[in-house]
Amino acid sequence: MISLLLACFVPGLAAAAESDAATAKLAEGLKLARSFLEGHAEEAIPVYEEALKAGADEFTVRWREADAYFWAGEALDLDKDGKKLEQLGLKCLDVAQKAAALQPERVEGNYYVAVCWGEYSHGISIPKALLKGVEGKFKAAAAKAEKEDPTFLDGAPLNAWGRLYYELPWPKRDLARSADYLKRNIEATPCNLRTRLYYAETLIKKGGKVGDREAKDLAKEELQFVLDHDHCADNPEDGELAKRKAKIVIGKL
Repeated sequence: MISLLLACFVPGLAAAAESDAATAKLAEGLKLARSFLEGHAEEAIPVYEEALKAGADEFTVRWREADAYFWAGEALDLDKDGKKLEQLGLKCLDVAQKAAALQPERVEGNYYVAVCWGEYSHGISIPKALLKGVEGKFKAAAAKAEKEDPTFLDGAPLNAWGRLYYELPWPKRDLARSADYLKRNIEATPCNLRTRLYYAETLIKKGGKVGDREAKDLAKEELQFVLDHDHCADNPEDGELAKRKAKIVIGKL
């Protein structure tokens, strides 16, 4: 009771209590967002809103909300629920664009604008997204994110470019550029299993040889690496998701 009264009458103590509460809520939200395979990612949204009310920086709250929607979509993509993925993509975009507007020179908002466009595109289909002009919006945001910090989230901006050039339909597809971006991130962040999964899929689609080796053989090695190793420590469920997908891909070879 005494501490509460002190907080009410001493501004410094009140601010400190508010900051501690905001920090705790941000940590709680991140834990939920990173439990996306268990279906908890969207539960982070109201927690982040509580963090905002407790004094958290709005930019931080908005990009973390985009992060939560993105991971909710990644889990959903396993079930191929296009309509729900479209809805999540739009929610993701809303908060990501707010973050980018608040801090246009920071990587976080720009990165999530790009990948939220990606989630939306997966929901409505890539061809429909191209007709809506999503490609240019994705590239503009991804270019800003890469410029600000290509190492963000274990090289996620490089992964975004690598996957874009893999998923674009002919004649826009560029598997050589896809491979180049992904190889850059394998070298920079060897623990990123998503990068290795993406690189393997690019090699399989590209075919031919990489140096004196068959692309398919190199792809098998990358997939086996995914199955045998741990993902970067900050997001183990992303590694689990990569392993699940790697098992599917390697089973078809």
